[in-house]
Amino acid sequence: MSVLGIDYGTTNIVAAIINQFGNVKVIPSAEGEDYIPSVFCFEDGEKPIVGREAENLRLAHPDSIISESKLNLGSNKVLHITKSGKAYTASDLAAVALKKVRKDCELFLGEGIDGVVISVPANFTDAQKQDLLDAAKIAGFKVLQLVNEPTAAAIAYSVEKRNDLKLMVVDFGGGTFDVSIAQCEDQSVKVLGTDGIADLGGRLFTKEISDRVLTVLKDEIGFVPNPETDHAFFQDLNDRAEQAKFSLGVKESTKITICANGKYHTVELTRDDFNEMICPFIEKMLAKCESLLQECNLDWDSIDKVLLVGGGSKVPKIKEELELVYGRPVSQDIDGMKAIAFGAAINAAVLAADKDGNVVHQGRAIPAPNVEIRDVTSYGIGCVVDDPNRDDICAVILPKHSPIPSQKEECFRFKYPDQTAASIVILQGEEGDLRSECEEIGEITLTDLPLDETLSERILVRYEIDKNGMCTAYAEDKISDKKADIQFDYSKRVNRASAS
Repeated sequence: MSVLGIDYGTTNIVAAIINQFGNVKVIPSAEGEDYIPSVFCFEDGEKPIVGREAENLRLAHPDSIISESKLNLGSNKVLHITKSGKAYTASDLAAVALKKVRKDCELFLGEGIDGVVISVPANFTDAQKQDLLDAAKIAGFKVLQLVNEPTAAAIAYSVEKRNDLKLMVVDFGGGTFDVSIAQCEDQSVKVLGTDGIADLGGRLFTKEISDRVLTVLKDEIGFVPNPETDHAFFQDLNDRAEQAKFSLGVKESTKITICANGKYHTVELTRDDFNEMICPFIEKMLAKCESLLQECNLDWDSIDKVLLVGGGSKVPKIKEELELVYGRPVSQDIDGMKAIAFGAAINAAVLAADKDGNVVHQGRAIPAPNVEIRDVTSYGIGCVVDDPNRDDICAVILPKHSPIPSQKEECFRFKYPDQTAASIVILQGEEGDLRSECEEIGEITLTDLPLDETLSERILVRYEIDKNGMCTAYAEDKISDKKADIQFDYSKRVNRASAS
């Protein structure tokens, strides 16, 4: 039985393993490719197909194609309803994709999978993580741990290079952007800080190219397709825009040829045009890098190496702008498209190692990498205590960049001596944020509490972050000893508290 690392990406899924020689390698799909496209097709109207086969059916079944479903994890949004009425959410589709990953990997290895580490964006919420964990369980995987994507890339770099350095990982993926700063030493990776932007990724670059083509077709021939009915056209346009994006990574110009009004039309796009389109997105990326440096009390001179990974590693303008602010070359020493899966595989081997430090692969015991991994949270977790109509400011208990795992507690007072109940609203946010600016992840209510005219610190709130970066909350009235803890129910997007 083997253990894997899986990079469940917005655009592609990559699985990796440490082989019998101690090297990290990608496990090819059944189609012989290094990745599985994160594309689904309901060709027969009922059963979803995933991967290359679905990708090849884009034009034949444009209204049955679903892509970028990862971005809907945690939302419970229905992405497709079959002819028989079965609804599919992003978590359901993730289970389908992960079943294919397991089947393909077991076919290639000739044995079962004992456990996996799956990467997630650094700013994934608890609900998004839970959706992915549920999907992995349905797929038959035992999840050893979730790992933040930039942390996984840092692990891969550190184990391969074995340098003592302060590393910034810039992970510009297909759907999300993350950045982390890690202290890498010979046998440890300690993340100092991490952040990201959930809706920033290469898919926005593709959309810019598509929009440019649509503008040219409208101006030159008056062609205005209807997104509600012209599904085949828009699938074709997206595919050609995606191809153009990667073509401009190696060429100074490219031509996009597409059928409109029954005739083929060609739109030429230069790299300068493309760079101008994507500049606003790169500015957002750089601003987030700058803010993370400030949060970690560092500057660019403090960073020994900047590592660019994800699909963004194929876009020259991203590398150029990073090098401009960094003042030194950006590293691409490891494959930016595989780095996250490699790091997840190393993490899996570390977690699965026996007392002798070995991990089993195809019946052979091989030494697991000797590396200690210490990650941090990408957001603060706090609360609003007391009557939410009176107190709307987030009080952070576990600050952003708290170690994973960890726990912390804080006591709160009542505002009024006649109060006999406490409402604790659990929030993801930063100190001083308004409740409306935070994401509410749960609520605990303590009732029938004794009066306390002294207004002492009596309501104890404790948060625990587990190895996956997910939170459990506890509350206790120190005077009456009444207690409650939160029960997460992400399927209904309601978090209930049980009291004792």
